[in-house]
Amino acid sequence: MARPLSHCFRKLFRQRSPSHNYPLIAASFFHVALLVLVLLPHSILSAAAFPHNLSAPGITAVNWLTTRPQHSVSRDVSHVSHGSHVSHGSHGENQPRISLLEAAPSRETPPLLTDSQLRALLVLNAAWHLWPTNSNRSRRCDQWDYVQCNTQGFIVAIDLPDLGINATMPLKVFSTMPYLRRLVLGDNFYIHGSITHLALPPSLRVLDVSNTAVSGSLPSTVLSLSTLAHLDISVTSLSGSLPSTLARLSRLTYLNIGAENITGRVEDLSWLSSLTNLHTLSMNRMMGVTGDLSALTFLTALRAMQSLTISGVVWTGELPVLLGSLTSLTYLDLSSLASAQFPRWVMDLTALRYLDVFHGNEYRSGVVPQDLSHLTLLQHFDASGNGLVGSLPDYWTSLNHLTYLSLTQNNIEGSIPATFSALTSLNTLSLHANSMDGTIPLVFSTALSNLDLGSNDFSGPIPPFLGSLTGLSNLDLSGNNFTGAIPESFTSLTNLFTLMLASNQLTSGLDVVEKMTWLDTLDISYNMFSGSFPNLSSLPLLTGLNLRANRFEGRFPAVLLQLTNLISLDIGQNELHGPIPDGISKLTNLWYLFLDKNNFHGKIPLGLFTLASIYQLALNDNRFSGSLPSRLSTESLMTLYLQGNGLSGPLPDFAHWNSTLSNLFLENNNFTGFIPQSISALTSLNAISLANNKLLGPIPPSLTTMTNLVAIDLASNSISGSLPSDLGALSNLRTLASAC
Repeated sequence: MARPLSHCFRKLFRQRSPSHNYPLIAASFFHVALLVLVLLPHSILSAAAFPHNLSAPGITAVNWLTTRPQHSVSRDVSHVSHGSHVSHGSHGENQPRISLLEAAPSRETPPLLTDSQLRALLVLNAAWHLWPTNSNRSRRCDQWDYVQCNTQGFIVAIDLPDLGINATMPLKVFSTMPYLRRLVLGDNFYIHGSITHLALPPSLRVLDVSNTAVSGSLPSTVLSLSTLAHLDISVTSLSGSLPSTLARLSRLTYLNIGAENITGRVEDLSWLSSLTNLHTLSMNRMMGVTGDLSALTFLTALRAMQSLTISGVVWTGELPVLLGSLTSLTYLDLSSLASAQFPRWVMDLTALRYLDVFHGNEYRSGVVPQDLSHLTLLQHFDASGNGLVGSLPDYWTSLNHLTYLSLTQNNIEGSIPATFSALTSLNTLSLHANSMDGTIPLVFSTALSNLDLGSNDFSGPIPPFLGSLTGLSNLDLSGNNFTGAIPESFTSLTNLFTLMLASNQLTSGLDVVEKMTWLDTLDISYNMFSGSFPNLSSLPLLTGLNLRANRFEGRFPAVLLQLTNLISLDIGQNELHGPIPDGISKLTNLWYLFLDKNNFHGKIPLGLFTLASIYQLALNDNRFSGSLPSRLSTESLMTLYLQGNGLSGPLPDFAHWNSTLSNLFLENNNFTGFIPQSISALTSLNAISLANNKLLGPIPPSLTTMTNLVAIDLASNSISGSLPSDLGALSNLRTLASAC
């Protein structure tokens, strides 16, 4: 059975590399195009899902499909602060970030900046161009966005997160603000330059340079900030070891040191034990630090800690059992570690509300934690990708606060216990990619918004009761053995945004889908639907549509020309025929178009080669005729599949084609003449196939200048002469097929 599209989506986002299996390319790229659109309307675990006194890193709607995107700091505790309400920039999770340690007092008359503070802002504006000229003429503090002042006209806060600043970091200007208490520059990815000699005022209490490109070592001035309470240097290019004298910053309550270029050993971080006021500590992706997890016993001194992230590091061994004594923890992220055993001691942390032991931990003999029911306050549990075995227990009924449960990509067997109906707060349930079977229980929490049961062995008809879950936004039943029709009750799922039914044995019921007017993504590929193409004109919001590998008949569906929001369209491997209408060029938002393996004929509309956003175009294995276009100027096009048609005539002058084209497949056609020297104009080509045509003459010497080539196939032509001797100098070339 072909893998469902949603599976390919998960694989793509974990590996961040393209598939080389063509049928899966269509599937994988289908969801890449849709990622942003899936994220927009549904924040699965927004700040509303977690009380503000619980750190709740962003878990967005993509999680119901992928469990999580590739691990990044944007989802760890580094971006939240207990009891805070200031959202921070591009993380996009509407989550708290920086504690407002001291806001300016309320007043009727805005304070006027002192001469020195006005000069400081003018210096900063000259470097970063943040304020219009009318601000430059004003002494009123409220005329300067992102700035707060005290009643005496001194600057106390500068908040500049996620403003797209692209400039070097000024090293002296902030030290001229003697009352500055908060400096927030996070998520300005292009602020750069060394900050080794950054001058800071001793009054500073909050310093955030996270998600910037600043480099150098930690400024020595940080060590003298005796009142500093919040320090975030995560996802920067800071390097070198962290000085043990950071232990002097005894007032720190929030610390995120997750920077990849920080070096040293785990035991070198023992100074952390002196920061007994810490309530939030994040050590995410500290790839330059080595050592053993067992050295982290010094963390047991941090009894006040409520939030701990140890994630995405290469430290070996196992976490010390003594960490189970940190009973104040409400948030614990141990994802993507190399720990050998599931940390059973976490079940003693009864205050936990967020627990993440996501895949990468490589647990060798884990079982589904039966005693999870001890954590009665738990709201979020993610144990995806750990190879867990066994069945789901039927006594997790005490987890009535649980809103997010993901056990994706394990080896869990058996059925879903009927007692899961007791999880009345559950908003997201993902059991994707396990070995579960049987039928789906006849009751789920009515609070469910995201349900992912894809890639299991569930069978029988799709249960009609799922139509009663009217709050569903995303539903994935792909990759199972469901048979029959899409239930009529699904007409009630009027809030559905994404519907994934790929790779089952469904035969009918598409008229139900026509009622889902808010649908953005529909995947019914690899089923047994047949007959006329469905009328989808009532789904104008569709951005992704995949009907691959069914048995739809008839001419090119005119209804598709009405779906002008489409980003990805795949109707390949059906029984469609006739010409492609010229009107297809009106689908100007298309990134991915797959019409392959049908019986389309006639000339290919030239408008397809002018779509401004097209990235991948598959027209192969049809009966198209005519010649290749003389010009191909769409710079976005990376891969063009035209093999297996009846195309003829000479190859074009490739000097007029898009030089950024990466893959060109023209085999099994009727092309004649010579391979033009201008083929070398396609300087980005990785793969080209001209096999099984009627080409003749020598291989052009210019081919030897195409240094990006990985694969060339010229077999089954009438090519003469010898191989150019310099072909062997193409260092990336791995495959060469020629009849010479």
